[in-house]
Amino acid sequence: MHPSAPGRPGLFVRYFRVLGLAGTLAASSGFGQTTPAADVQQMAEFVITETKAVPFQNGNMDIPRTSNDVQPYTIINQEAILESNAYDLNNFLKDQLTQNAVVQDYSQLAPTAGANGNNGTSSQVNFRGLGNLKTLILVNGYRIPSYQIIGVQYQPNINGIPLGAIDHIEVLPSSASGIYGSSAVGGVLNVILKKNYTGGEFATSYQSTGDGHAPQLKVDGNFVFSLGKKIHVNLLASYTNGQPLLIQDRSYIMDYNRTVRERAPGLFYSNTLPYAAGRTTNITLNAAVVNGYTNPQSRTLTLKDGTPLNALTTHVPPGTSQSTSAATLGSGLVANAGKQNTDWAPSVFQGLNTPIGQLSRNEMVMASVRYDLTPRLEITTDFANRLSRSFSPLIQLGAGQTNFAVPGNAPTNPFRENVLVSLPTPVEQSAFTSNQTRLTTATIGVKAHLPGNWELATDYTWGESRLIYYKWQLALQLGLGSLNGANALLFNGTINPFVDTIEHPPALRDYYFKGYETGRDSSGDFNLRLSGPSLALPAGRLHVTLGLGARAEGFSTALLYNVPPPVPGIGTNSELRIYPGGRQTVRGAGFEAKIPVVAAKNDVRWVNSLDLQVAVRREGFTQISNSGTITSFPDLTPPILNSTVVAHPTRSNFTSTNPTAGFKYQPNRALTFRASYALAFIPPTPAQLTTNTNPNTTVTGAFLDPVTGQTYTTNRNSGTNGNPDLKPQISKSWNAGVIWEPQAELLKGFRFNLEFYKIIEQDLIFSPANIQSLVNTPAYADHLTRDPVTNLITFANFRFSNVAEAYTDGWDVNFDYRKKMALATFNLHAGATIVEHLKRPNAPGGPMLDYVGYVDSGGVNKVKGNIALSCYVGSHWTVGWRTVYYDGYKQAGAPGDPVYNGALNPTPITTSILPQGRTTIPEQIYHNVFASYRFGVTQSIRHMLDGTTIQVGINDLFNTAPPFDANSSYAPYYYSPFGPHVLRTYIVKIRKAF
Repeated sequence: MHPSAPGRPGLFVRYFRVLGLAGTLAASSGFGQTTPAADVQQMAEFVITETKAVPFQNGNMDIPRTSNDVQPYTIINQEAILESNAYDLNNFLKDQLTQNAVVQDYSQLAPTAGANGNNGTSSQVNFRGLGNLKTLILVNGYRIPSYQIIGVQYQPNINGIPLGAIDHIEVLPSSASGIYGSSAVGGVLNVILKKNYTGGEFATSYQSTGDGHAPQLKVDGNFVFSLGKKIHVNLLASYTNGQPLLIQDRSYIMDYNRTVRERAPGLFYSNTLPYAAGRTTNITLNAAVVNGYTNPQSRTLTLKDGTPLNALTTHVPPGTSQSTSAATLGSGLVANAGKQNTDWAPSVFQGLNTPIGQLSRNEMVMASVRYDLTPRLEITTDFANRLSRSFSPLIQLGAGQTNFAVPGNAPTNPFRENVLVSLPTPVEQSAFTSNQTRLTTATIGVKAHLPGNWELATDYTWGESRLIYYKWQLALQLGLGSLNGANALLFNGTINPFVDTIEHPPALRDYYFKGYETGRDSSGDFNLRLSGPSLALPAGRLHVTLGLGARAEGFSTALLYNVPPPVPGIGTNSELRIYPGGRQTVRGAGFEAKIPVVAAKNDVRWVNSLDLQVAVRREGFTQISNSGTITSFPDLTPPILNSTVVAHPTRSNFTSTNPTAGFKYQPNRALTFRASYALAFIPPTPAQLTTNTNPNTTVTGAFLDPVTGQTYTTNRNSGTNGNPDLKPQISKSWNAGVIWEPQAELLKGFRFNLEFYKIIEQDLIFSPANIQSLVNTPAYADHLTRDPVTNLITFANFRFSNVAEAYTDGWDVNFDYRKKMALATFNLHAGATIVEHLKRPNAPGGPMLDYVGYVDSGGVNKVKGNIALSCYVGSHWTVGWRTVYYDGYKQAGAPGDPVYNGALNPTPITTSILPQGRTTIPEQIYHNVFASYRFGVTQSIRHMLDGTTIQVGINDLFNTAPPFDANSSYAPYYYSPFGPHVLRTYIVKIRKAF
């Protein structure tokens, strides 16, 4: 089913349309779960309580947070997660957190060789659209290591955490470095795992689509037991695996792909570019010199027997084999002159067998032991190992290459001229890749229950994140231009592309090289926390939390190793690249206080309660980073070793002090007002700090010098220079909200929450986009070296600088209502985020450009919302309806796109608009349903099912296809990445508690 494209309704009409649907995200503010009575059903809901929870308990090393805090936390409990029908944690957070602005996650990318393709199915969380690295990820209150790909760092991957292992999730979509430290610019996500349970649980789920084969299996096991009265052990294991759909399984994706090709064929093929995804080899004349051979003429393709095609293109006839005569092949090429084959091929490059995204196999084992040394002193140890692995065929044979040059003197070339050819490849000969990320953590800690209700916790956590990426593909040019691999095989005729390579494929896998990329990040994190009541005030006790911490993060040496196959005739050599690592040490101290000013015991008129919160944290950073690369060709005689690594690494030091302050005021029990202010920061990355040691320079394109008025070129550094003098990027955040919880009997259980947020970022780190941007920006004046006589620019230094600011503001709205009736209890939740502005410049000194509604240009949706309606019938039945809403957005290049840099009458960029056929992508609404039955305690033969819950669900109930989005970022699928590409999916879950 293809969604319609209605006209855009007004903002509030769109929002209330979300509220009128039935659908998702229910949550509770309680910490940890108590074991329920046998026939008491636990509900997924927002339940706001003022229970005085004890700090540092149930595995969470943060102090207790609730949805009624001074800052706008959201607490999601386990039942809400399990009822969501989500496959993994990344999928759950993308759909259910309206503040999460992730558009296309890594699992939706086509499997290609390259930075994004190397990420496999790693998770992404992007609060407020400020960027993944500006959302702090915690597990049990601890930081976990990020991972790196050849020296580039990425957000920690939490997708290996099974949903069944999660107790609850704490979300703060606001700056919070005063509490949590660096990187908490857009917000904080804290995943709390199960602990302190009794008994055990086994759970399994299976889901698949009714149209196509894409099974997904999950198995979880959790067992808690005690050894005597003092030792308590928690063991957890989880396994998930899945298989992606293929393009041939989804006709709507084939239609989208065909539409793009029909509307904008020039993006895919021309008289000088063969269509790479055709059923048989496409051929175009190549006027360039290839392997030293120059065309006798370049006006038309000409067969070896002198027959002109009077065209620049043709394609190989289907069925052509090695035994096909030159005359028969020539006749077919003449008959196809001027045409390219655009039929679907059963291949993995934009073909029928292309996987739609990627799925991973996840494995997790976790063990925790608590030893109650005395009633007031306990020792805890935790160990967790999470492995995420994906395997996919690559959609490109070579490293980013889909067309290949064949010289006119190659023995297989039927033409006198050099040509460019495609190389259709069947699945059994396709290139392929494997991605593996492993996150291992171990913690040892001591907790003491001190007199006066004070709690002390100290712990040390070690963590390691390791990525291993494998790829097998054709070797083209590995580092040295004279060492051509697959090119030589085409030149000498070993690989013959002038046959039907689908029916008669060459043995390409005999000539694949093996590529390995590895990266390892490690961390050691020590913390000492003390929390408890202090001064006795008229309204109650002042609650104080103190913290000291030190952590070291190591970005170890990354390796890239390419090994050619041991096949005679292939002229490649092994290549080893070493990217030196670095190290970051952080020392910090923090203070947080919750101050009751007015409470029930001393309330006055119009002031039922008043609470203040203040926090401050100071952190000092030392970063040591290495620049350059070591490149080695060990198989050559003599071996070649090139190094641009500096003798003395870059060392940078900086400190940052960040406060948080806020209040919560209740004029009466039904109404709450709250507001807060916070500072946050994120330190520069090693790549931004490290000076580029590559001595090579390049020549810029022509530019207009605004000082001299002349147009000319100049020299520039190769790559982008780091800057050891960079400062941390900082942010200022304001939040203000109102909570209404009416006390009238009819509306008891109702909660309305409206929050305004604004985040201003300063000292943003930018690098010049191009030479014209550099010379036009006054803030970049010190990047330019001018001749003292002519005043012409003699050198342009492309380096990072703190030179810009940005801001975002908007609203979070939530409605919750729980009503107990005679036969059932109903629970309704509706939430939405409405973004008013997301403004940042394209270059320092440039105009502030609004990215709201320009999703395909790096922006965010105007509105994102969801609704959940659950019905709990008696002690056994639960049914629910979940709906997710994504606002429509504008196609890249539409009027007002930030790419135009604020120009009033820019020249339209039609790369995406032309194949789209319009400038907008319509709004999207998807519905999921579930029903579960929980077996209670019985005396009959059915007692074997006691404690068992069976849940069935349907995702994308109405089989709604994501709308068409022709942006090239989504090739070759061209569907909007907010929607479920698999369409309707059926889920069965079984949980057995014992």
